[in-house]
Amino acid sequence: MTAIAIIGAMDEEVANIATALSNVTVTEEAGVKVVRGTLETNKGTAVNVAATVGGMGTVNIAATTQHLIDADQPDAVIFSGIAGNLNTNLHINDVVLGGTLRYLDTDMRLVGQFKPGTADRPIEEYHSDDRLLELADQALNDLNIHHIVGIIATGNYFV
Repeated sequence: MTAIAIIGAMDEEVANIATALSNVTVTEEAGVKVVRGTLETNKGTAVNVAATVGGMGTVNIAATTQHLIDADQPDAVIFSGIAGNLNTNLHINDVVLGGTLRYLDTDMRLVGQFKPGTADRPIEEYHSDDRLLELADQALNDLNIHHIVGIIATGNYFV
């Protein structure tokens, strides 16, 4: 069975996800409350879901993500959050699917040491799975929700 981890920015987001799940369990792990259950897809298959609030800042999100990966071994990790934007065509309740994810306030050129077998330079951006972007695009189209695929930049400073 497919498993996904969902990390929300706020309690309300995770609470909404929890109401859509069957066979719900709630546990306290690694300092976060994790809601687990199953979700029936529109194709009639079930998906295991683990959802939690990630907390503020990149360190909290990274630690929460790693915990869910270790505990649940999900096939995909989805983050849902709120953000500002510089695109005048986007408005409240519009959605940006993160095709590219970047660090906003980190100069990775300063990192001078790498583990053996890794890239010859630090990774400053990540690209989302094309299949997941396509599925999200299709779902948002079906719901008639205005959205784009764009760049999401994250950092520890509010701009």
